[in-house]
Amino acid sequence: MNYYHIKLMGEVQQLERPSESFTQENNWMYFLNEKQDLFIVTGAANTKREIAKKVQSLWKVDVYLDEYSSLTESDFIEKVGRENLGEFGYFLLKQSKEDKQGLTPNADVLSENMIGLSDFKNSIQHLINYLDYQSNYLESHAKEPFFLIFNGQKGSGRKYALQYLERLFDLQAVDTHCSEYFLPKTDEKQFPVVYDYLKARARPKLELFANINTKKENNICILIAQSTEEAKKIEMELQEEYYNVNRIEFPPYTNDELVEIAIQLLAKRRIIIDKKIVREYVEKASNLINAKDIRRMVQRIHEYAVATNYCQENGLIDLSQFSLQKEQSKSKCGQAEKRLNQMIGLHSVKKLIRQQVAFEELSKLRKEKGYHVEESNGHLLFTGNPGTGKTEVARLYTEILYEHGLIVENKIVEVGRADLIGEYVGQTAPKIKKVFDSASGGVLFIDEAYSLIPQSERDFANEAIPTIIQEMENRRNEVVVIFAGYKDLMHNFIDTNPGLQSRISNNIHFEDYAVDELYEIFRMMLSKKDYSLESSCERVLRSHFSKVGTTEHFGNGRYVRKLIEASLYQQATRVMEKMGNRTLEETEMNVVIEADIKNAIQELSELESTQRLIGFGLQG
Repeated sequence: MNYYHIKLMGEVQQLERPSESFTQENNWMYFLNEKQDLFIVTGAANTKREIAKKVQSLWKVDVYLDEYSSLTESDFIEKVGRENLGEFGYFLLKQSKEDKQGLTPNADVLSENMIGLSDFKNSIQHLINYLDYQSNYLESHAKEPFFLIFNGQKGSGRKYALQYLERLFDLQAVDTHCSEYFLPKTDEKQFPVVYDYLKARARPKLELFANINTKKENNICILIAQSTEEAKKIEMELQEEYYNVNRIEFPPYTNDELVEIAIQLLAKRRIIIDKKIVREYVEKASNLINAKDIRRMVQRIHEYAVATNYCQENGLIDLSQFSLQKEQSKSKCGQAEKRLNQMIGLHSVKKLIRQQVAFEELSKLRKEKGYHVEESNGHLLFTGNPGTGKTEVARLYTEILYEHGLIVENKIVEVGRADLIGEYVGQTAPKIKKVFDSASGGVLFIDEAYSLIPQSERDFANEAIPTIIQEMENRRNEVVVIFAGYKDLMHNFIDTNPGLQSRISNNIHFEDYAVDELYEIFRMMLSKKDYSLESSCERVLRSHFSKVGTTEHFGNGRYVRKLIEASLYQQATRVMEKMGNRTLEETEMNVVIEADIKNAIQELSELESTQRLIGFGLQG
């Protein structure tokens, strides 16, 4: 039901009590006090303009609405007075019909203990009242869609709210991404959950509304907004055509609410824990800021309980050892940054990485203190030729993010085109979502991302980039994505879709290594294998690197590794051929000489020429 308080201006005659026929014909129950306050209860949602028009038509008088406000049921009863609600009770009874149809809420779900989400609770009651009214009083063609705009960040309860609606009405939520070319249709047992509504073209929007309008009983539609500004824009646009538009705010959970969520989830896993311990853990841990973090914490505690053979009969679970394990993991903080700084060259890369980490860390601290923070998705673009260190830096960056508490798991999932593109129509999107699932809590590294650009209309990669963009948006605080590849080709990749550029916070370019850096990389890699170089090798290597470093698609560090491998094979062959029956000295076993380097260079040069010849023959 809907409750309104209206202040009337102008001469208003004494209104008679509404008759039974009046309530049935107009679906209104009203009360007027001596202060000319009009209180209305109705099954329909009404705007101020609609109420003014109806008041004037019902009583044929010129009255004006000085004030208009929507009330809760409790406020309505308090203002009207319980002594005046006899007819009100009768009116409500008349709302129930034996032939009632439509969606019926599950009483068991309604009685569940919902932590926080006060705005959502109120909107659900409003939805139930409206569905009850429309199933009794409206013909199918007159039923209006009911729009709920969910505004909140990850871990604020939006996913729980969707699951609650599914269980409450025995429906299934269907994700509808307006950035895609075709939107899925939903039947009477489904409701759409709309993403990127403001980015949709006109035709998909018309198809969406047409699908909702044709439903007889279930015409619920959920729209997901990523910011208050976006939610308001969606609300204003929808209100031009529909009046059942409700914006629902999902604010961050308080610490008390996070504790209650943890206790509730642990109880479902039959784990009893002291609430004081949970509270201390939540308040001290800097990475527990939303419900998603709490679910991960509960999962870790559950795994710990299984590992320690805990059972409910033992009483409260002891987390002292569990906490100690977490502290031990923090003692390694700084190792990844140290290894990054030890990498040869990459001065601008190291600087940008430090800046990115500092920005993410400070943003997190400011957010915890309640300051306004612009949402940063943290996704990066690594550009550069092969062998410039993109993959290695991505792995170290993952460790650094974990050490600073900016991601919850120290993991990086490395994928290419074959891992993302399906073999037939409709397979690509599920594969991409599965990859994002596997990277949840960590970093997703997409190498040679430009290979995802579709080459034709029949290319199964057509849905890849829109799906990746949608997953990046849906998992903004869950997965950090790094795209990598050649500089020019990566810029072409970014230009294919405006949504990519807006979601990438930093572009980090990896320059080719200089001759000095290539020599140092060679020497360092060889040293790690417990080999040393003859002094004359330096001149040969520097001369060679100065020549090959200018060739197209030079492999940089990757080429250095190939040259080392070839040099060691040459060294082994030379040593073993001269060994005979004598025992080798350590210097012979572990020293690479100038001849080994020259023979390795010659071998790689011949191999490259052969590969070019074969490639030319195939093209012919």
